[in-house]
Amino acid sequence: MAKTNRNAPKNAKSSDATTTVFDFERRFPNDAACLEELVRLLYPNGIFCPKDGRVTKHHRLKARPAYACQYCGHLEYPMKGTIFEGSSTSLKLWF
Repeated sequence: MAKTNRNAPKNAKSSDATTTVFDFERRFPNDAACLEELVRLLYPNGIFCPKDGRVTKHHRLKARPAYACQYCGHLEYPMKGTIFEGSSTSLKLWF
């Protein structure tokens, strides 16, 4: 049997897993990375601003899990209306 490279693990052919724990840790090192992925999935065309009536550029607020419109400051909360809303469990653990 060939030696395994422990620093670059690979899934066994018999495994149903699509990723390793190391891949997950690399992709989602913290809650901010998880929130970015959630935004990417929920808003594939960008975040719509109801005040401007169009998709606008939004930037992440550091103090809370929200994004603000660069033009009018309208706040968008990506976790609102999802299973993550109001949860004290970290997004990384949810993921």
